[in-house]
Amino acid sequence: MTDAWETISRLAERLEGHSTLPRDQRILLQLLKIQEEAGEVAEAVIGAMGQNPRKGNSHT
Repeated sequence: MTDAWETISRLAERLEGHSTLPRDQRILLQLLKIQEEAGEVAEAVIGAMGQNPRKGNSHT
């Protein structure tokens, strides 16, 4: 599990080095991006299971 955290740490450092925003704004935007991605996963699972009444099976 240590390898995963080392990878996460390296990625976080890389992202931090490319941003000019204040830390609180960076954190907010990162959290919003995670939320956006989680929503896309939820949409795909719901679509694959055919549980969207408007779209039916919309994902494979």
